[in-house]
Amino acid sequence: HQWVDRFGTGLPNFSTNGAGLQLYILSLLENYSENKTIPNFLLVFSLYYLPALGMYLALSELKIKPSLTFTISIFYVVNPFTMSWMSMLNQWNNFAAAAMPFLFWIIIKNYKNNLRLFFFYGLLSSVFSQAYTNIPLNVVVNLSAIISILFASYHYYRNFQLKHLVEKILLINLSFMLFNAWWLMPLSYFVGDAQRIYSESFAEEWL
Repeated sequence: HQWVDRFGTGLPNFSTNGAGLQLYILSLLENYSENKTIPNFLLVFSLYYLPALGMYLALSELKIKPSLTFTISIFYVVNPFTMSWMSMLNQWNNFAAAAMPFLFWIIIKNYKNNLRLFFFYGLLSSVFSQAYTNIPLNVVVNLSAIISILFASYHYYRNFQLKHLVEKILLINLSFMLFNAWWLMPLSYFVGDAQRIYSESFAEEWL
């Protein structure tokens, strides 16, 4: 199991809560800094800054004028829905808001170069591994990547070619699985344990 310290007892975890570059950076800062406000500030700042930055980079790649790009990027974060959702300050859920525009940027930027798309998509998805913790959000992030592929295809070629789209979607999914195998493999191994702990009736009550 992965373990997350909580009230000194730990928490058994079958997903990626205990993983992710962000968590390691925050842990290092907390362990080597006497001022605990530094990691706290970095966490809150990154939760709000990274989604806006990702959106800005993606829109800039589309050659949208800077003023409109800046406005849309700010609105992406500062709107009633996002502000309400982000108020929980749950990094394992909220980083999905950053992962989606960053992955969109990677797809748009490297769409015509399969090798670069494979490498940078996989690398970035691994960096944002904590964004895949929540299974419904995992689906949302991966679906957004497929939509990004469709958008990129139309952006560059003004049409949709099924064979071409299938190749690109398979490419990013293979990249995702290979670069994230370090947590996908343990996760699949513990699925049996999770099914015993979380019964079908428990899941229905939780929903």
